[in-house]
Amino acid sequence: MIAAALTLAAGLAGAAAWQEQEIPRARPEQEHDFLKNYVGEWDFTQSMRMSPADPWMEIQGTQTGRLVGDLWLLLEWKSDLEGAPMTGIGLVGYDPKKEKFVSTFVDSMHTAMASGEATLERRTLTTEVSTTDPKTGKPAKTRVVERVTGKDSISWEMYGTDKEGREYQCGKGESTRRK
Repeated sequence: MIAAALTLAAGLAGAAAWQEQEIPRARPEQEHDFLKNYVGEWDFTQSMRMSPADPWMEIQGTQTGRLVGDLWLLLEWKSDLEGAPMTGIGLVGYDPKKEKFVSTFVDSMHTAMASGEATLERRTLTTEVSTTDPKTGKPAKTRVVERVTGKDSISWEMYGTDKEGREYQCGKGESTRRK
């Protein structure tokens, strides 16, 4: 219900703005084509750790990607984290005003939303992510580097900051598109 009400309100506000200001309809930019690399059904394996001293946790799961028009990519992840099912939803697009990719992410294990801005260089998307640390409640930042390594393969690494403020690798993984 909330989503329907928000969608209706946004639609009405957008329609009114178009009528009053004659805002041009959004058109896909060249960068939007990059989002097509994530469309489809995927299997992934990943390793995560909370600090440089912690052991790696191995996770396997699935990801589904579909386009919302030609402007947005909707992603859904499903996995099992230490015996608990986890679902995550992400939304990724390209903002031509910022000249950056923009994203949001929520999952079933955290109450904080993560948001990011990314730059694309060839087939590598580097995202600076901001969220709230679930332990401290303080702002937290991570950096995610995703590489489209083939038509049906993507690899990624995630970097966090330890207690001393030093960057360390806190995640890594690979995804393979189902055929």
